[in-house]
Amino acid sequence: MSLFPKGRKIIIGIIAILFLVSAVGTAGAITQEELEVMREKVEAHDRSLQILDRLHWFGDLRLRYEHNNRDNANSTANDGDSPFDTQRGRVRLRLGAKAHLYKDLDLLFRVSTGNTAATSGNQTLGGTSGKKEIDADLLYASFRPSFWNIHGLTLEGGIVNNQFMTSEVVWDEDVTLEGITEQFETQYGNTSLKLVLGQYVLEEMDRTPTTGGNQPVDDVWIAAWQGQLHQKTSFGKFKFALAFYDYQNLTDNAVTTQIGAGDGQRNSQVTATNVNTTNMRTLNLLGEWSTPILNYHLKMFGEYALNTDADAPAGNNTIADDLDTAWQ
Repeated sequence: MSLFPKGRKIIIGIIAILFLVSAVGTAGAITQEELEVMREKVEAHDRSLQILDRLHWFGDLRLRYEHNNRDNANSTANDGDSPFDTQRGRVRLRLGAKAHLYKDLDLLFRVSTGNTAATSGNQTLGGTSGKKEIDADLLYASFRPSFWNIHGLTLEGGIVNNQFMTSEVVWDEDVTLEGITEQFETQYGNTSLKLVLGQYVLEEMDRTPTTGGNQPVDDVWIAAWQGQLHQKTSFGKFKFALAFYDYQNLTDNAVTTQIGAGDGQRNSQVTATNVNTTNMRTLNLLGEWSTPILNYHLKMFGEYALNTDADAPAGNNTIADDLDTAWQ
């Protein structure tokens, strides 16, 4: 919704003119120079309102009480709190704005609590009243070219929103991606087709190999593709997506932030050097059907994911050779 509708701007401009006229009128007749000064002030005021009209704010606040009940046999390899239950309060604040810079160009930013955690913006209450950190969560330009009769194409670059159809099997909902996204969407009646391409930097690597590793020093990045089909029918709405996420330069590289909770979740890494012994090329298939029933929303969802390049030698765990498939 616009912060300053056009009608309100006109009214404010008229009020400003009347105020200036009344103020000058008390001193005598208005000269041409005084009228010019008034006109310039009103125009400057209108330009300021137009700038504010291009800025749209958004955000959300989450307050949560969290209780984790752990089994007595829980292992520290998978959970640093071992068998101990925890109770804690948590908070998350996200605040952003979208600036419409030009008819085809928008700039969007958002800050969030959560420090540098990729999969959560939550901050735990406590820490002897220590201050909570706020960091850049989104920062990107969005370009929708309208020249050359191009329609349905969107280009985004920076710290961008995840535009893929996902669940939390492959992407956590709090993850924002760093790089470039290209989207093309078209519609034929009740059928909508969408193609999403992405090139994202995962980690900039050190320029020298780590101790014990022969890994290259090329940066780790992701090349991603996804096709989507959305179909409206008399039986409800159907959504299908087929994606492929191809990690580049991951094998033999040492990603400093481990993926997973503890060594027990890192089957393809070697503890001594954190070097990855395998690559990740994930094939992802998703399907969803939804329909309203008696004022309720019914949805059925399924997903299958397969790492097609999980042929690594044993890392930390020799017992987890078949952990290349996920489904729900």
